[in-house]
Order: sequence, then structure tokens, then C-alpha cells
Amino acid sequence: KMSERYASEARRYFYVTPTSYLELLRSFKALLEAKRTAVHLLQDRYANGIEKLLDTEGQVTVMQEELVALQPQLKTASAETEQLMKTIEVETLEADKVKAVVAKEEAAANIEAGKVKVIEADCKADL
Repeated sequence: KMSERYASEARRYFYVTPTSYLELLRSFKALLEAKRTAVHLLQDRYANGIEKLLDTEGQVTVMQEELVALQPQLKTASAETEQLMKTIEVETLEADKVKAVVAKEEAAANIEAGKVKVIEADCKADL
């Protein structure tokens, strides 16, 4: 049909010679080889991807088992941490109270120190 169309449009005939037929076969062979190579590359990529997925699945399974095994230790550590936080909170409150008392005593000591310096200055002035 294509040769008839070519003949009607271009008013020329198309002949298939042995050389052109051999060139067609070479082109087909090259195209076939290129497609086979592409398919082989894709097949390798898919195989590698599946292998990676299976490896990852195994690692995830191991990690899940470790997580389940560590769950009681995690709960114990969490409870200890919570208890420690409560203890720290109580000690912080006590430290704040002591700090307030020390601040008052420091203020009183500073006042006394000021009075002593005044008396000391008077005594030195008297000498």
C-alpha cells in the first residue's frame, strides 16, 4: 500500500533491491539488539530493587524484634526518669528556699559590712 501511495504521489516506483533489503535487516537487527539491551538493563534494575526491598524488610523485622525486646527496659527507664524529675523538682524548691534565706542573710551581712566600714572609717579618722 505504501509503495502504491508513493507511486501515485511521486509518480515513481519503489523497488526493493537485495541491498536495500539487507540494509533493512541490519537496521532491524541493530534495533532488536538495542531493545534487548534496554530490557536487560531494566530487568537488572528490577532484580536489584527487589533484592534491596527484601534486605530492607529483613532489617526492619530485626529492628522490630529489638524494639519489642527493649520495650520493658524503655518503660523502666521512663519510670526512673519521671521519678528523678520529681526528685529534682522537690530539691529545686528546697534550693530556692535556701537561696532566699541566703539572699536575706547576704543583704543583712552587706548592711552590717557597710556599718562596720563606717565605724572603721570613723576610727581611722580619730587616730
